[in-house]
Amino acid sequence: KEVFQLAMEQGHEVDAEILLGTDPDADRLGVAYRDKLGNYRLLSGNEIGILLTYYLLNTAKEQGRLTEKGVVIKSIVSTDLVDRIGADYGVKVMNVLTGFKFIGELMEEYARTKFREFIFGFEESYGYLAGHFVRDKDFHGNARQRRTGRHRKDRGLFPEKHAHEVGRSPRTGCRGLFDGETKLGGRGF
Repeated sequence: KEVFQLAMEQGHEVDAEILLGTDPDADRLGVAYRDKLGNYRLLSGNEIGILLTYYLLNTAKEQGRLTEKGVVIKSIVSTDLVDRIGADYGVKVMNVLTGFKFIGELMEEYARTKFREFIFGFEESYGYLAGHFVRDKDFHGNARQRRTGRHRKDRGLFPEKHAHEVGRSPRTGCRGLFDGETKLGGRGF
């Protein structure tokens, strides 16, 4: 939270709804959003990964680009909720050891063998990757996060309502997941 302190102060001054922060080499992304009470709330790396996975799979489905070969790759210490979301979209979720090099290696194998089509990769430590042209977490994924935020806000679903959309969607099979103890920011992540 200390990392976002200055951004939060400036965010209040300009009435910003979302704050983004990266590490010095811009390969990790943190997100804070303004809640209904006007306070900024930080999203965990898992929460961002969940929201991005749902957004990417839902968008690909809407655009007719989602196939049974699709794959999401995540580290073994990242949330298992992504497994349920992937299953409900007919997409395989693969777990790899911690470290983006393992995500990159599996991406490389799938690109070579055409066995699967990489959609998204992430670690709970705030690293995200979408697309085929980079094999490590990168700012391209961070740019996608900004677009995801704009898309959700335009639909009036950012970000608490978006979490409830994931939880209520008949596509995800995650009904009630964001209620009680497992709501956004709860123990379920």
